[in-house]
Amino acid sequence: MTTEARTGAIDAPPDRVWDVLADYGAIASWAPNVDHSCLLTERADGVGAVRRIQTGRTTLREEVEAWEPGASLSYRIIGLPPIVRSATNTWRLTGSGGSTTVTLTSEVDCGPRPPDSPNDASSPRTGRPDPRETSDEPGAHRPSAAARRGRHHD
Repeated sequence: MTTEARTGAIDAPPDRVWDVLADYGAIASWAPNVDHSCLLTERADGVGAVRRIQTGRTTLREEVEAWEPGASLSYRIIGLPPIVRSATNTWRLTGSGGSTTVTLTSEVDCGPRPPDSPNDASSPRTGRPDPRETSDEPGAHRPSAAARRGRHHD
């Protein structure tokens, strides 16, 4: 799993920042990479609320998993390519007076790495490239193009 956190300060009190974040269906009004958004559930806020977002030609759903008014919001992203097992964004707000610190933590799980391609130029015993196949040194054995394609000439 990969986790990345980004933090920034907003010159507004935490309750005003929360009001914008908690208007769950309206993310397109403030997120520059979201072209369109709308609610897919009757529930407009809290755990279980689902919105649809569109960014370019990509459409995703985001389902709220944690909702702490004034403090944090966490949602699961649904509809990513199959290589992504899960993706979650968590927004946390802390503030004092007229300023709010916002931290967005993104977690992405792509599962285990796929096996190396069987078509690479690796030695079956070591998994490392065979130096006879890759060396550019003079005198090193380099099969002919026909041999590399599986054709041998006598």
